[in-house]
Amino acid sequence: MKRHLASLAVVAALAMSSAITTPVIAGPGVTTTWTYYSDDTYTQEVGWRQFTCQGRTIKSGIQTQYVVTTAEDFC
Repeated sequence: MKRHLASLAVVAALAMSSAITTPVIAGPGVTTTWTYYSDDTYTQEVGWRQFTCQGRTIKSGIQTQYVVTTAEDFC
């Protein structure tokens, strides 16, 4: 029983930490675009990903740690 409760506590803690650190911008009524850059100067775009109002994800290029997120259209 104690082991089961400990496992549940770990799962709950992980779920809460990911919920806190992950911003939720995309969703019904909003088109969100992530633009990826080659380095921390943010001058050379190397890829992008978009979550559309219809719930589709479209992407091109590569994803890096250097990203800018924008909510573009309210549908």
